[in-house]
Amino acid sequence: MQSLSDALGAGKLNAVTVDQLKQIKVCCFYDGAADPELKWRAYDCIEVDLVDGGKQFVFAGGRWSLIAADFLQTVNNYINGLKQQAPALPPATLNDDGNADGSHVEEGNYIERLTDSNLNTMAKVHQCGRQVRVDGNEVELCDIYDVSKDFIHLKIWRGVARV
Repeated sequence: MQSLSDALGAGKLNAVTVDQLKQIKVCCFYDGAADPELKWRAYDCIEVDLVDGGKQFVFAGGRWSLIAADFLQTVNNYINGLKQQAPALPPATLNDDGNADGSHVEEGNYIERLTDSNLNTMAKVHQCGRQVRVDGNEVELCDIYDVSKDFIHLKIWRGVARV
């Protein structure tokens, strides 16, 4: 695996082009893994938030966006109105939710166990065979939808045996 400076050539970081950033891959390796688990284009990892001429702009996902002046207050109001109670979920365990070789907890196994044991209150959305797209990009809506009309999104990080 090359570093960004190795991929571009020594001393060339200040002359990087958009085309180069679209060709360079950023990889995520899990502890002890020989191959990367996840890969992205370096270009897709760039996020910029700046103010120019009194206006706030954001660059993410390859697009510049102008942020409305009252957007922060709108977001804060929305967050303050969210439910403060998280659902009581059992811990994910290697014994119950582990992969075939027992090396790590699998998110899909945990979601399946959780929804199978709560058939009257939870529906599995994770990998249900339906794609949700926003601006042409596939997005994951959530993992579970519950009877309280809550969308629940779970993340299990390797090396941690709990959600």
